[in-house]
Amino acid sequence: MKSNMKTIAAFALSVMLAITMMPAAAFAGEEDVNNTTESEETSEAAEEVLESEGTQGVDQEGTRAAEEDKEVLQLQQEAFEETGRDLALGEFEHDGTAYTMEDISGYSKSMRIYAFYLGSGQYGDAVLIESNGRYLLMDTGHKDSAGRLVTCLKRAMGSETKLDVYFSHMHGDHTGGLEKVLLNFDVERVFFPDIELCRNYYTPNELKTIDQIYKEHVALAETEADVVFLRPPASVRSSNPRAANTASTFNVGGAVFEVIGPLGSYKPDDFIGYVKELNGRCGTKEGHCLNNSSLCTMVTCGKVRYLSTGDIEKQEEAKLTGRYGSSLNSDILKIPHHGLRTSGTSAFASKVTPMWSFEQNHGFTGAAQDALKTARKYGYNYGVANSKRGIIYNISDNRVRVYRDYNDNCRPDDGLIRGWISCGGGTQYYDGSGYIRTGWNWLGGYAYYMSGSSGFRFTGSHRINGTKVKFSSSGKLTSHRKPSKVKTRYARAKAGGTVTVGWRKASRASRYQVYRADSRSGSYRYIATVSGKARSFRDSGLQKGKRYYYKVRAVRYVAGGSMYGSFSKARSTAAK
Repeated sequence: MKSNMKTIAAFALSVMLAITMMPAAAFAGEEDVNNTTESEETSEAAEEVLESEGTQGVDQEGTRAAEEDKEVLQLQQEAFEETGRDLALGEFEHDGTAYTMEDISGYSKSMRIYAFYLGSGQYGDAVLIESNGRYLLMDTGHKDSAGRLVTCLKRAMGSETKLDVYFSHMHGDHTGGLEKVLLNFDVERVFFPDIELCRNYYTPNELKTIDQIYKEHVALAETEADVVFLRPPASVRSSNPRAANTASTFNVGGAVFEVIGPLGSYKPDDFIGYVKELNGRCGTKEGHCLNNSSLCTMVTCGKVRYLSTGDIEKQEEAKLTGRYGSSLNSDILKIPHHGLRTSGTSAFASKVTPMWSFEQNHGFTGAAQDALKTARKYGYNYGVANSKRGIIYNISDNRVRVYRDYNDNCRPDDGLIRGWISCGGGTQYYDGSGYIRTGWNWLGGYAYYMSGSSGFRFTGSHRINGTKVKFSSSGKLTSHRKPSKVKTRYARAKAGGTVTVGWRKASRASRYQVYRADSRSGSYRYIATVSGKARSFRDSGLQKGKRYYYKVRAVRYVAGGSMYGSFSKARSTAAK
């Protein structure tokens, strides 16, 4: 944590950002919307002017950019006067110290993922990760939702004030809340993507270059926190970093964060035809370029994996799919680019195969939901803005519980998912403790089989562990009947504290299970499983003179699962 003397510098830079920050509606030019706004028309018109005027237009914009450079430099010099530090143009230093991983061996494998509801408008992304009392905020939403974001953070974090911040990319609906977060929390580290990941270009919406936008945010963060620059490791991205020190792996508590993308190097002209393909209503070519340059990070806690994708679109998805393939497999996925149709391709989803996914969408419907429909083929998908409430994933001991934040208190104490849940592509079942069931399950007197990858119950015909089985449209096993009810014949005591229980053969029995209790209506405890050919069981080591009660049931094994018959009537005797 930097000195509090930097508050003055933060204020000076916040004024600069407030003047130049785009209003909420203007982000419609960068993020996919259904209706073209006035801001989009203005930005598109500005783009057409630049293209039509050729060199003269570029010279005019270059002159304006140069003037703004002088303004930015002057503000930076004033802002850093208190600390005696300066941020030279083109240089991104953070105290000259390389980041090193912490020893996490002492941390428990627990983590929570809070996807905050920031409003139904274009308020962007903000996801809080907590592990072992350490917090990381992944993106800070739009500046117009900054107040709401601070409220959500305080509700989720309670009395804790220490926080790290991570930015996937530099679009305003992901970075707008930085100032208020710095003012309200003790921010220790701010993770930025290395500027090399996206080429420098002029953005018509903000009338600035990427370098200018980037430097302003880095300067603001440096007034209050240590800055760490992130990029994929050299083994997957060979280009040279621009920051003096970069990292590709870090941890927060017991959660490990590995930067795996972006893999591509994009420039605005790559998306000229792409914008036309989407009828010019999915943002500017510059916007698509920066989206595809988002950090893509795999978060691992124990055996549970969460994939955070920023706003990558189908171009970067294809590169990630080609490089990693099935290694992208994750339990939880933040759908790329708010779940809009520029992202979430079938090829990408088929490698991630998330059992749970969510998007901090803007309440879009219709064609914009293609990515969501794709995600629903693999598991439970949740639209934060469409539902107008956040969602929380609680990971502990490699198991996940899901809470829909009904009380809007950003805490996992309400909305726990239980019972049958329809997911669009199938139906899952969560037990009374909120854990998803997979494999064979005996529910309400019927046998069901749930997929290990999606949790969806099977319907129709399948071959499981080499056995052909059939299920009804509601998932009930219909091809195999459960074993019949066991009929007990006797319970006989013999000297030496032994009791022998006998029964008749039950049809379709693979094994028999024997249970014992101390009273007829008491709790029966499992004591043994015997062969399907057995007709009796000898129980020994019993207390002389004490009466014992026995029940027996048949078990049938089908395709690796167990079907149970009804318990027999109780038989009892006193031990000798």
